[in-house]
Amino acid sequence: MSDIKLASLHKGSLSGTQRVIIIEKSPTHLPTLHKNTSRTPNKLRINLNQTLELPGISRFHTPHPNQVLQPNFQEKSIFSPQSETPQLINLEKVQEIEEKLWDILNKLKADEDVSSICGEYWELTEDEAIWNIEKLFREIRMRKSLRNTIILESCAIAALAHSTKNKGIWTGIANQARHMINYVHQNFLTLVDIILSRLPPEFTSNTWAANLQQTVRAKKSRISNKKDYSTYLKNHCDVISNCIKTICRLLPNNGRNGFQYEMVHILNNLDKYSISSARSHITKLQSNSSKEFTPNFYMQQLDAPYLPQVSGNVYTLVLDLDETLVHFKDHGKSGQLLIRPYCREFLKEMAQWYEIVVFTAGVQEYADWAINVMDIDHCVNYRLYRQHTIQAGPVFIKDLRKLGRPLSSVIIIDNMAANFQLQAENGIYINSWVGDEKDKALMELAPLLADIVHSNASDVRVALRNMKEEIEEKDEFSVNLSEDI
Repeated sequence: MSDIKLASLHKGSLSGTQRVIIIEKSPTHLPTLHKNTSRTPNKLRINLNQTLELPGISRFHTPHPNQVLQPNFQEKSIFSPQSETPQLINLEKVQEIEEKLWDILNKLKADEDVSSICGEYWELTEDEAIWNIEKLFREIRMRKSLRNTIILESCAIAALAHSTKNKGIWTGIANQARHMINYVHQNFLTLVDIILSRLPPEFTSNTWAANLQQTVRAKKSRISNKKDYSTYLKNHCDVISNCIKTICRLLPNNGRNGFQYEMVHILNNLDKYSISSARSHITKLQSNSSKEFTPNFYMQQLDAPYLPQVSGNVYTLVLDLDETLVHFKDHGKSGQLLIRPYCREFLKEMAQWYEIVVFTAGVQEYADWAINVMDIDHCVNYRLYRQHTIQAGPVFIKDLRKLGRPLSSVIIIDNMAANFQLQAENGIYINSWVGDEKDKALMELAPLLADIVHSNASDVRVALRNMKEEIEEKDEFSVNLSEDI
């Protein structure tokens, strides 16, 4: 608490129970906590006073039809609508998340199925503002520990849900799963302890704060030294990460396109992920191992073909957007668009040989903004969005047949193989990119794609199969032409 100074203000005839608690920010611009009245005891308001904000808008959620986006492009790489929506930590929701983790742990101990309750956890934690807890701390080490704790919690639940699909090997995984979730639950209790430690003493009368305090005392295996939260979380995170990797090793191996490969990639690159980007990546890959899906017919389906007719023979290059060409770095209420190394040069070169289609599962408002920032040379010919996909659970499948181009001339590049599972032979899997400045994937791809055109390939699927061995023999390559999804 040395980084902040608590001050209480009395306004008029306000009673002590209605006192407004303000945390005065130091020059480092810490967030501000406002105590609610006793009539709304379950919410803690966190005003994240950022210069650049992204309120109420997400690349994963379609805005209300009447909502008009008016970004303020002070910098090309910043998406900054001007209104402000305060973030909330709902203590009642925190209690519900803890109870859900506790239920998962108890079901594992009783050898009961947890697949449905894992889904309930995922729905419960969607867009939950508790993930902004790292904003309450200035110390880099502490912020990192909190961020990794939250990301690993999501990874652990996803790994658990995925492993329940493999009934034949569950016996060998069960002990690791119980061990893993026990540490996940203990870390979440530590997060609760941290939240409670930031409250003023008089806030202990709050119903949900009192309930959470009792929960921590009853269920936490060891009360953390408040000066040592970071070390406590880090030690548990190391155990959780090792458990997830062990589970991934025990699962059937389906190559670089599989759940295990992507999950281990996240674990090995935690520092490169924000909480939101990690959760979105995990959500996208949860169904990566299954080709069976149920289309969501409630999502608006557009008439095919999506692209206008073209005369003559043309090669079509379909490119995913997020984590393939760009990465949106979320800073809570502000965000920055990062461009993958060599992206603009890649687009400019490919435009000489291909018609370029950006096909994203993102909503159109976000995608148009991101493409405008990325494609400064106007190389992209067409743009397709979420409404052009087929939703199958967390996966948005891109059916290349609907483009209106012969499949023999279409290549798709995506960081999620499940997205092109209907035409796997047309696909190139590329490693997810979340900010590595030394990444060379697009640079490596350019000459391979140019060779296909220069060889006048009559069927790109045959050309991709022929190039498969060349790709796999070079370990430094960040792409994979495997047909296995």
